[in-house]
Formats: sequence, C-alpha cells, structure tokens
Amino acid sequence: MTEIEQKHKNEYGIKPTVVYSCPGKVTYSGEHTEYNDGILLSSTIDLFSYVSISKRDDNSLRVFSVNFDERKKSSISNIKFKREDRWANYIKGVVASILQAGYDLTGMDITIYGEIPMGLGLGSSSAICLATACCIKELYGFDLTWLNLIEAARFSESVFMGLYTGLDDAMTMFFGEKNTIFYLDAATLEYQIIPIDQESSNIYILKPGVNNSEIEMDYMEDRESLYDLATTLSKGRNNHSLRNYRFEQIRTMLGVPERIKRKAIYIIDEIKRAKESKPIIESGDLKLFGRYLVRSHEGLRDLFENTCPEVDWLIKRGSETPGVYGGKASGEICCGVVLFIMEKQGLSNFMEHIEEYDKIFGFKAEILAPKICDGMLKLYSELSS
Repeated sequence: MTEIEQKHKNEYGIKPTVVYSCPGKVTYSGEHTEYNDGILLSSTIDLFSYVSISKRDDNSLRVFSVNFDERKKSSISNIKFKREDRWANYIKGVVASILQAGYDLTGMDITIYGEIPMGLGLGSSSAICLATACCIKELYGFDLTWLNLIEAARFSESVFMGLYTGLDDAMTMFFGEKNTIFYLDAATLEYQIIPIDQESSNIYILKPGVNNSEIEMDYMEDRESLYDLATTLSKGRNNHSLRNYRFEQIRTMLGVPERIKRKAIYIIDEIKRAKESKPIIESGDLKLFGRYLVRSHEGLRDLFENTCPEVDWLIKRGSETPGVYGGKASGEICCGVVLFIMEKQGLSNFMEHIEEYDKIFGFKAEILAPKICDGMLKLYSELSS
C-alpha cells in the first residue's frame, strides 16, 4: 500500500478506489508566449503530486490535504469558490468543470499530497488539478478525452480560481516522457517528444529564495496590455496573438508604451528562439542549447523585465563556470526558480558561486537535481488492471 493509500484509509476508514500521481514540470523556453500562440519547451520532473479518491453514499465532497493536515467539506450540489477553502478550491474547480460538462457526480472522499514546491512555477497546482480530473474519470468511467481532462484542470485554475494558466503545463504533465523534452505549438496543440541524453549532463533547479510578489503584479497588468496591442495590430479582428508579427511593426506603433513594445518584441523573439532550438536539441547539442537558454534569460532581463538582480547574477556566474552549459529564470513565476543545464562535474564548480550568493545577497539558495520522468500515471485502481 502506498503512503497516500494509507493516509486515505486512515482518514476515511476505507481504501481509495483510484490513485493517480502527476509530476511537476520545468520550462526551458516559451512560458511567456503561450497566450500568444507560442512555442514551448518543457520536461516533466520527478517531484510528484498524488490524489486518491473513493465514492460516498451521500452528496458530500470531503477533501484532506496531507501537506497542510487540513480538511475541507462541501456539497456536490453547491460547488462554489470560497476564499477560506484555499487549497481545496483547486479540487472543487475540477469538480465544477466536470459537472458543467453535463456529467453526474455523487459524493467523494479525496486525499491529496504534493512533493512539488508551491508557488515557484513548477506546476504544483496544475498537477493536483490534472490528477484529480484523471481520478474522477477513472472512478466513474466517464468518456473524457485527454483534452477534456486538461481543460478541466485549466478551468479550475483559470476560471474557478481566477489564476490564468494555459494548457501547456497540463499537456506536458500528461504526455511527458522520461529523458525527453516536450515541444508544444500552442497555436495548434501539436506536440513532439524529443529525446535527450542525461548520461553526460543533468538539469538542475535552483531556488533563489527571492520575494517576487511586486513583479508578479506588474506582470499580470502587462499581460492585458499585450492583449490590447495584438488586437490593435489585427485591426480589431480580436486576435490576441503576436506570433506572426515582425519587430518593425511593433517598433513603429504609436501610442504604445515603450515597456509594452519591449515585451512584445521579447515574445516574438522567444517564439523564434524556441523554433530554432528544436533541431539543436534533436542533434544532441545541449551545450549550444544552454547558450540559447542564456539568450532567453537576457531577453527576460532586458526586454520582458521579468527577472531580478539576484537571478541575473546567478545566470552570469553560471555562464562563466566550466561545465555549466547555460541557464535562465524558468516558469511563469518571476524569479521562482532558475534552471541550469550542466555537465555532472559542473555542479561542484558552481557551488562556489552559491556560497558567494548567500554572502552577497543574504538569500539561502537551494539546489534540486530532478530527473526527467514519465508523465501522468495511474498508481492504483480497483476498477481496471
């Protein structure tokens, strides 16, 4: 019996009927281009969220969080967002989405547990939402497609919670494979799985420990301005994508703040950079791909203005370190994590800079060394083999 099965049984008195695990994700390129029909490069990592579920005889929805040691209760017939329910709203949002799609649900007992660090852009909430959707599909035998499941996860975050998220996180988690990079075209949802060699090099995630709340507020405001800019360029055709425009078209626009123009130029350049990265990854040249990561970060710093001095310092020192191919601020959360690609001996060389970082900035950086793993996985089901 897995740990979450035991926790579920201890909490509700019965074993769960279905258990799913869902990995976190790390993004190499394109996280700020998804809402402009961009190209995204990401991988699933072996930090997981777990969801277990069983049916009830009544109409109650009970949710237990192992991490918080908290319990929340509501009714299937009255699913509403409640601020005081905090983390449980993610579960309720998935339930609300499936109910709105016309499916009938009874009461459920749900247990959740997560290893993915929260609030850093590694997909902790998307993983919980997607695993919950998969559990409900299995529990009731619903004919939900992979896209239905991913849209249910997105609905919970974007509509029910009011926190914008694209389809890219959940798609990476659903389709990701061990030792690969997931290449997604957000305009068409077409994707490719590109193998990479992790024998000679690894990805490392660094948590810089920086407070980023003020930058995040500016970012959400600027996203609306970028929507407006794309609509203006499309001459009122309600096209919110900057993908097919040129730098010159942005630079010559009148009445648009220079800050917004710079962000738009970054988006166009990042889409181009992601396309160019694909054959480089396919060729196995991770050293060159690492330089592309640094160029992406330089764009975040100089054009998109969604980074901070502490992270810029880490990227610069990494670029100067033997065995470090390159790195960038990764994920939608500004300065949440820094992604590096290194040779295995590169980490020991880089550790000197980590110690220096602590002394200069007063933040204790933490390094994670995840493996690129397979995506969504059904761990247990009484209903199928």
